[in-house]
Amino acid sequence: MDREGLNVGKNAALAAGTMLRGGMYVIMHILGRGGFGITYLAEHVGLGKRVAIKEFFFGQFCERDENTLHVTVPTVGNRELVERFRRKFVKEARLIGSKLSHPSIVNVSDVFDENGTSYYVMDYIDGLSLSEVIKRRGRINEAEAVRIIDRVGEALAYVHSQNINHLDIKPGNIMMENGSGRVVLIDFGVAKQYDASTGEATTTTPVGRSHGYSPLEQYKVGGVSQFSPESDIYALGATLYKMLTGNTPPEAGDVAQDGLPPMPNYISAPMRRTITAAMQTAKKDRPHTVAEFLGLLHGGSAAAEEVTEVEATVLDGGQDNDINENHIVYDDDEEDDGKKHRWLLWIVGAAVAVGTFVVLQLRPWQTPAAVEEVADTVAVVDTDSVVSQKTIKTPERPKPKLPVIEMVYIPGGKFTMGAVSERDSDVYAWELPAHTVTLRGYYIGKYEVTQKLWEAVMGNNPSFFKGDSQPVEQVSWNDVQIFIKKLNSITGKHYRLPTEAEWEYAARGGSKSSGYKYSGSDILDNVAWHKGNSARKTHVVGAKVPNELGIYDMSGNVWEWCYDWYGLYSNLPQNNPKGAKSGSLRVIRGSSWNFDTTRCKLTDRDGIGIGNRNNYVGFRLAL
Repeated sequence: MDREGLNVGKNAALAAGTMLRGGMYVIMHILGRGGFGITYLAEHVGLGKRVAIKEFFFGQFCERDENTLHVTVPTVGNRELVERFRRKFVKEARLIGSKLSHPSIVNVSDVFDENGTSYYVMDYIDGLSLSEVIKRRGRINEAEAVRIIDRVGEALAYVHSQNINHLDIKPGNIMMENGSGRVVLIDFGVAKQYDASTGEATTTTPVGRSHGYSPLEQYKVGGVSQFSPESDIYALGATLYKMLTGNTPPEAGDVAQDGLPPMPNYISAPMRRTITAAMQTAKKDRPHTVAEFLGLLHGGSAAAEEVTEVEATVLDGGQDNDINENHIVYDDDEEDDGKKHRWLLWIVGAAVAVGTFVVLQLRPWQTPAAVEEVADTVAVVDTDSVVSQKTIKTPERPKPKLPVIEMVYIPGGKFTMGAVSERDSDVYAWELPAHTVTLRGYYIGKYEVTQKLWEAVMGNNPSFFKGDSQPVEQVSWNDVQIFIKKLNSITGKHYRLPTEAEWEYAARGGSKSSGYKYSGSDILDNVAWHKGNSARKTHVVGAKVPNELGIYDMSGNVWEWCYDWYGLYSNLPQNNPKGAKSGSLRVIRGSSWNFDTTRCKLTDRDGIGIGNRNNYVGFRLAL
């Protein structure tokens, strides 16, 4: 983690070996400190697990007794002020712990008072802050920057869905976990929650400002008093600026007066447009939602490009070849935003004359392992021009033996899609307006696609939580399209992802619907694995009670990809709808093991990027 600002006085910080919470936690060392607190690395003694503990310590006014460890405020006139900020500190912890549950948001597991002050316990993120990564590398290439912003954007969109502004998005508050590459948003110390109906703040926090990242409205007296996703979007754009240039963004006041300085020529046009739009002085001129911001980031309508089969593959005289990734040339600064083809060069051995190359035209999401192993056109080129083109066939491989794929037939029918007020009191804006949908009959998977089925088709298992009968996860929308294409080639059938309307009709129980809040029950624990009962992992499919149609896990376990682009509902009646015509996010439905009960409603919905892989997103098939 970032180790800046560790000049703590001998009597200020807790020493290594200090026990807290009746011996539950033992302090190991300091991770960092700010104006309002000190963060420690500690061990949960009972679990043998490392955690991070944040202690409220208002450095300007607090002192610690060296013998008792008790924190005091020596000056009487400052005690009321310090106590007010301590209460805000506790509110921050409770806000994260009770309201926010997302894999890209730090998890708070405990809050307690001791030593005359307050503490909260978080997951320990073993890694570096994005600020430290940039400092070490100078700047971040575009492909990696987009991946990071996508993750932060997903987390931020979820934060906004709870009517909360983070108000301190910056590289120092974004953690990069070692090994997994997981991106985690931290530090909600100046976050504000707002009333859903009025948009006015319901919590008061210190007015935080981070130079270069805070928009102009954050410098006003009282800060951001009305719910304003645009304020966080400004900071998100400034963070992208920092990643791509390596330079701290200019102050909001300077931007208002002089505009953004010219950006280096190596930054692509979509990145420049995104940063410029996000860092507009007036809120009305910025993207109004994270989804709109990510749409700009991914090139707008160009992100709607569908997955198509690989245009060329390398075959050698009828023999199967594994492509060695050491022979593939990647350009670190190349855009990886879903709208450009990535050209990979592979030096061919004896099958091609010396000095020639085989050009593979791949989509960015298609790894060498995904290259089709059937007849394809091979373009043989030299350094200047194409010299020949031919088609070569390979012998067909034996078809793999697949597990049984159980499907449930859903007769066509009419239903009201979206939140219905008499059943759902906690309605989100994206569930509205409720509207009439008519569907033709179709089949949908009785279970989420398991790791066993995925591995039988693809020959690999990308899942974080391993188990043949657990749902496959860490598969992107694009990965799923490749899987379905291979599955259909093996089976001769026409499997696909369900549309969002098909998914919801099946989750409701079709014509047999009993009007439940969740898929199959009003008692969530009966039908779903969620944050409160999952032990923070996926579970075997079909272990809970099915819904009225005999379909399992449509609430909880993993979010499920749908076919549709994510967009706002229309109030007009629709027949067999397929969602928005274009977009940057695909719909996911059903919630998962790490989300709270409010997200498990069968009408709730979300959207994420088509290339994103998460351990809480899987899918089920339709036919």
